[in-house]
Amino acid sequence: MKTKNFKSAVNIDKLKVCLNTPEYLYEYLHEHYSRYDEPSKSRILDEDDFNLVFIDEDEKTMTAVLNVRDVEGYFRLGTFIFNNGVRYKGKAFFTFENSALYRIYAKMPNVAAQNHICDLLYVLDYYGMTFNNITEIELAFDSNYNYIRTILNWIIDIKNTDLYINGDKVEDDEILEGYGEFYSRNRIKRSKTPTLYFSHAKRTDLRMKIYNKAKELKENSPQKSERVKDWLGWDNINELYRIEVVLHNTNVREFMPRCKNALAEWIEHENVLNLLCVPDFRLLMFLDSIDRLIYFKDKKTGEKFSIIEVA
Repeated sequence: MKTKNFKSAVNIDKLKVCLNTPEYLYEYLHEHYSRYDEPSKSRILDEDDFNLVFIDEDEKTMTAVLNVRDVEGYFRLGTFIFNNGVRYKGKAFFTFENSALYRIYAKMPNVAAQNHICDLLYVLDYYGMTFNNITEIELAFDSNYNYIRTILNWIIDIKNTDLYINGDKVEDDEILEGYGEFYSRNRIKRSKTPTLYFSHAKRTDLRMKIYNKAKELKENSPQKSERVKDWLGWDNINELYRIEVVLHNTNVREFMPRCKNALAEWIEHENVLNLLCVPDFRLLMFLDSIDRLIYFKDKKTGEKFSIIEVA
């Protein structure tokens, strides 16, 4: 049963992808530009509704900022690293700017906001590049419910729940593998609510962090508060808790067959970038990932429940 006025959303807080590039592209980008910015000493290549600003380059690598345009004007979508060396020849990497992942492309009533990932798809098609894999993605589940205390209570509720970490049942006196609690403090007192950390220890690089996002924004990143609030579309974010899950290439590839069974047969790994624009896909990837790190079972009924099912 959901708590009164419960709200939640699964967003993308970080995204880095690996791309396949055609043979001609490195030479083309290395030799062509539309104008030169003297103060930054950067070549600028103006294309159709976007431009590339080359901020560092030699014969083996080029780093270029991608600026795209929406109704408000040009903004920084992210950064390319193009490669011509032996190790990564024929590959490029693109890292999205965090602000771009929270910049609203389209929003309709009662529908989750759409981000600007689709703008990268346009640029890839323009240059003949194709998706290779997700290098790293950070999914952020935001809600106005504090899961931390509930999880802590469930962990010590030996009488009523069984605990599973990394897919294995944990014995009552067993050390929790890949789990940690971090409390901040000053010289007078310790914080009441810890940040929880989980990792797929000794298996994959899947990991999770659960913390008070409102507190973090206020103390460390106040400039991001309005951006997050606008993206979520909530009246206020004074009560905002976040569950962050970090996945890498292997984690995403292993997830796709499970997703295919759950959503639709046509879903393939090569379509991941498109699918990340779909809220249901992001939610399924998030739910699958947290269950691979931790879940509980009712001792009487054997019913399995995830860490977000209590709200």
